[in-house]
Amino acid sequence: MSNTNSKPVILYDYQNTCSSSCPKNFLGDFSGYLQTDGYSGYNSVSNATRVYCLAHIRRHFYNIIAELDEEALKDSRAIIGFNFCEQIYKLEKNYENLIQVMKTIMKLDIKYELKN
Repeated sequence: MSNTNSKPVILYDYQNTCSSSCPKNFLGDFSGYLQTDGYSGYNSVSNATRVYCLAHIRRHFYNIIAELDEEALKDSRAIIGFNFCEQIYKLEKNYENLIQVMKTIMKLDIKYELKN
């Protein structure tokens, strides 16, 4: 979203080729945040701010650490990246839980007000 007053758009366009011309032609003069899986073809969309998918980033770190022995794992920066991704997922889950708790509290307050 390039305009904070606009609503977000989720869009999927399938092409049967991996040419970088596809996203460039499809997105045209789009400017804003473009979340992708890391496919380099999106580099051709010059006005967009690239935002990578956390699941794909985590998978790259995992693929590195899965091949390391215990000693190499101790000095690996990939384990730091992987653990950071895990912490983000944990925070996200806690945030989702907090939202549910707040919704429940709001419902209780409404019911309480109706009784009095």
